[in-house]
Amino acid sequence: MGVQFNLNDMHAKLSLPVRFAIAIMIFFIALLLRITIWPAEFGLTFITFYPAAFLSFYLCGTKPGFLVTVLSAFSAFYISSSPYWIADISNANLVAIAFFLAFSWLMGYVLTRGHYWHNLLINKEHNKFEEVDKQLLTTNELLTLAERSVSAGAWRWYTDTGKMVWTEQLFKLFGLNPETDEPSFDCWRKIVHPDDLKDAEDLIKEAGQNLHSFVTFYRVILPTGHVRWIDSYGGPVYDKLGNLIEFSGICINSTSLHLAEQQIQESEQRFRNMFTNLTVGYQALDINGCWLDANQKMADILGFTTPEEMIGQRFIESWSDTGEGFSTFYQHFKDNNFVEGEFMLKRRDSQPITVIISGRIQRNKEGDFMCAHSVIIDISERQKMEQKIIEMNAELELKIAERTTELSKANEELRHLSRHDALTGLHNRLSANERLHAEFISMKRSQNNYAVLLLDIDFFKKVNDTNGHSVGDSVLQLLAHILKSTLRESDFAARYGGEEFLLLLPNTELFEARLVAEKIRHTIEATPHPVAGKITVSIGVAMATPDEPDEYIAVKEADDNLYAAKKSGRNCIMAAAHQ
Repeated sequence: MGVQFNLNDMHAKLSLPVRFAIAIMIFFIALLLRITIWPAEFGLTFITFYPAAFLSFYLCGTKPGFLVTVLSAFSAFYISSSPYWIADISNANLVAIAFFLAFSWLMGYVLTRGHYWHNLLINKEHNKFEEVDKQLLTTNELLTLAERSVSAGAWRWYTDTGKMVWTEQLFKLFGLNPETDEPSFDCWRKIVHPDDLKDAEDLIKEAGQNLHSFVTFYRVILPTGHVRWIDSYGGPVYDKLGNLIEFSGICINSTSLHLAEQQIQESEQRFRNMFTNLTVGYQALDINGCWLDANQKMADILGFTTPEEMIGQRFIESWSDTGEGFSTFYQHFKDNNFVEGEFMLKRRDSQPITVIISGRIQRNKEGDFMCAHSVIIDISERQKMEQKIIEMNAELELKIAERTTELSKANEELRHLSRHDALTGLHNRLSANERLHAEFISMKRSQNNYAVLLLDIDFFKKVNDTNGHSVGDSVLQLLAHILKSTLRESDFAARYGGEEFLLLLPNTELFEARLVAEKIRHTIEATPHPVAGKITVSIGVAMATPDEPDEYIAVKEADDNLYAAKKSGRNCIMAAAHQ
């Protein structure tokens, strides 16, 4: 890349004396060119001085630019203004010099102010970039949480190579086998419901082309034939320099939520259909009170056969008081833009009827009258209609209450799954990290120590290899049951890894923690699994004290002690020597 001279670099990196020196050099170059290439008699007095002034403002700033402008004006006046090499103060010369000074200073002001606005715009864009970076960090944290959730899976799409990466949970979500199915758009297209494929694919492609985030939902057809709703969230990921790295996102199983929403929409549609078919009359009048439009119920109320018979006729003919009554009513309607109340009308057979009229005036952008819309209800049918509305509202409220309960239950299940291990029912690693932080803050306030125990099943891989993963899962569940029944209510247990468990014992000293650990170790050893037989564990014990800088010091010590316990022959307990 070549060297770029720009206003921002020159002003930021060079001192004022250096910029004055550069500006004077530019002036002398312009003066030399004016004398050697374009003699005074050539005309075009300022031909080299205009570029010199502009270049000085651009490269050196306001003060050096003003200096070059003044020197250029004097030189042009003295050297290249007739009579040449003589300072002749004539009106023509003064006007030319004044124009040169004014125009040069104006352009200098534009250039220097452009530097200010340029920096302002850069700072604004930089702040925007920092905000986007923070949002991306938050998105990455959410993706990490989703990967640990039973009903969610994460994906990555490297746009430069077209390669895709799916987590194991995403394969399960799509009903695919990670050993035989390759993560790709072709594989994804095969399982997406045909009715949803085009919209979802177009949205994802559009987001990839324009580099923005997207949210979409679609159905996938599982190998069993069942349909599963998927909510998909994704967006671009950039490096610190703003270069696109990849597209990434998560997919969430939202079947229960979509089914609930679909049932609510069906209820709302039934409500709208019932309202459309209610016995309500509608009419539209022009400024003179003549019918522009009406529905069949309006024709029935006034005794017309069809609404078409009413078009063009005057509504006043159906008013019980054809004198001042209608004129007062309609003028009030137009002045106030609305009307609402009970009025007396008469049918074509002159039979009087009482109706409720509710209307609004429609006007254009200039405020001119366009038409008057009115809904008219025969009072005789009001009670019947009110009863229908009450029943409809009751049905709708019942449906909404049922769907709200279902949605609340589904949300609660999702919240529980995000913080609990699906196999053992214990808390998961996310929940453990949250409890560690809360316990650490509580210890800082109370100055009471707490104990951290890391427990690992001995030779668990051998259990899986010998008996199968289903037996291994059963062993994990047995261990979780023992922990639940052994620990105090105030204690905390979580599945921290594959066969690793983390225990927190609040307000506990080392001696007590070792007793609890020994009790757990002995209980597990004394409780053989029906298939796997005798199971043993190794336990690392550590104490968290108020002088520690963060909650992970004790976890690290417990992990080191766990490693020492395994190295010492397993089926034992280890605590830090200094404790």
